[in-house]
Amino acid sequence: MSHSHFDNKTSEAIAGVVLAGGASTRLGKPKQLLDYKGEPFIRKIAKTALAVKLFPVVIVIGAVSDPITKVIEDLEVEVVHNKNWEAGQSTSLKVGVNTILGRCSAAIFLMSDIPQVTPELLNRMKNTFIREHVPVIVPRVNGQRTNPVLFSEVCFNDLLSIQGDQGGRAIFDCYPIRWLDVDDPRLLIDVDDVDSYERLIDI
Repeated sequence: MSHSHFDNKTSEAIAGVVLAGGASTRLGKPKQLLDYKGEPFIRKIAKTALAVKLFPVVIVIGAVSDPITKVIEDLEVEVVHNKNWEAGQSTSLKVGVNTILGRCSAAIFLMSDIPQVTPELLNRMKNTFIREHVPVIVPRVNGQRTNPVLFSEVCFNDLLSIQGDQGGRAIFDCYPIRWLDVDDPRLLIDVDDVDSYERLIDI
């Protein structure tokens, strides 16, 4: 069976949307710019998304713009500004979805504070979608769900209806979820403060 139609029709592309609009108030400095293995978080994540040929790769910025743009300016990414970032995560999600509408058949939504996401995981999510065309793919570690999350385009309208400080999880109940069990405890570390950052870089 030929899979060539996945290559030549852009609508079969799988996008990468990096949500980087927040202000990192608890940490006191932009976590998008923290160092992970020699590179700022945001650059590391963008490069991982590009490495597995997600297209387009969209970075949604908000509270912090110029410093983030500067560290990714040489990468083939689209930077879009969420002017309403203060109204919560849903606003960045919507800016991201609106940027990719009609351009892809699914998108993997990545958080700017999880630089430890591997190309292997993104490839597994991508290949699972190409094989099964399920609406939602969510990795989990030891039964705990984690990020990133893949939504197919059938979910995009529902994503656009989410309000406030909610992310894509707000619509999990609307669709059957395809779980991907991943043996990578690093994915459970969410960098919100100095302790969790130190735990991440110690691994």
